[in-house]
Amino acid sequence: MMTSTFWYRMPASARITATGVFGLAAGIALSSLYYSVAGKISVFGIAMAGYVTVVMLISAIVGERLARRNFGSIEQYVVYAGALRSGELPTRVDLDTWRGWLARSRRLNRQAPVMVPLLGVFGVARALHHPSLDHTIVAGFLGLGAAVIVVNWFLLRGRISRLAEAVERRANELPAD
Repeated sequence: MMTSTFWYRMPASARITATGVFGLAAGIALSSLYYSVAGKISVFGIAMAGYVTVVMLISAIVGERLARRNFGSIEQYVVYAGALRSGELPTRVDLDTWRGWLARSRRLNRQAPVMVPLLGVFGVARALHHPSLDHTIVAGFLGLGAAVIVVNWFLLRGRISRLAEAVERRANELPAD
């Protein structure tokens, strides 16, 4: 849920393209590590790199659509993400809408720790099964990724709670109908 305003100020097509290029680079790197034959990527490795690229592109497109569906626009998402970072609400907000966004953020944040064992099982364990410097480096990056997920999950829990408290304070400040 952490976001960069620089990333979201780019057009959607640029964000999707950049995600696809990142996926292609990651796919080629992993394919050269796991599916190389005599220093060259095998046909299966090329297929796996293509698969990773397609999955990244699809997830970028779906992510764009979900952000627009859930927040109405990317601009509103950026405002929400900024409020999560700062813990302060903008001056004019629809409290029920923000409660819904916070509930959705809580649900998504509960799913984040599931990625840690997946990285361990499919990434670190596989890399440790083939002991070499390259595989150890990959295992280290995947372990670092798992640690980042755990830290982000913990920090985001606190940020969501602080913002939810700010929403409730604002609701208590409003005069009753």
